[in-house]
Amino acid sequence: MKAKRIIAVLAFVIVWMACASETPVAPVEEEASPGVVLSETAVVTEGQMASVETSVYELVRTPLDWKSAKKAARRMVASGCKVAHLATITSAEEQAVVSGLMTGSESNAWLGGFQPRGELSTDQGWRWSTGPRWVYTHWANNEPNDGEFDGEPAIPGSEQHLETLFGDHPPGRWNDAPGFEEKFFVVESEHCN
Repeated sequence: MKAKRIIAVLAFVIVWMACASETPVAPVEEEASPGVVLSETAVVTEGQMASVETSVYELVRTPLDWKSAKKAARRMVASGCKVAHLATITSAEEQAVVSGLMTGSESNAWLGGFQPRGELSTDQGWRWSTGPRWVYTHWANNEPNDGEFDGEPAIPGSEQHLETLFGDHPPGRWNDAPGFEEKFFVVESEHCN
């Protein structure tokens, strides 16, 4: 299983390196969800990449659990950038870029949000793996909920990692999920030229 993940990550890195040098092809407002208007500093490039000011965001289509995605993201620094990690969303502009990346995705994707072990409240203690305060949120309806669905009771502490949704939900809305599930993930490279 570990070798399979390593091969998948290596395959992604090869494809990612080929796409990383491509130039912007369209403003985000043309690619983002209907009704989303961003500043001119946000652009989408081919290969599911986007940028806001000095950060570059990429939807990685290699399913990994949250912990493995966090480790892989640190090694995927985009060309011209200094550091990479699972995406930290602290503004509506950043959220709109991620929502645009999720449009057309066939899987939910991990973001850098989590609750520490032992946190039993569904909506308390959320943090970003990079350290910024947890202020901005974009939860889907009735989320976070620790798995409460169709009258089934929630299991406190069972869903302590943040994913962004696709499909039947508005793309980019957030959900709490168990970290062992394998999903795509969104990498944010920062301090880019």
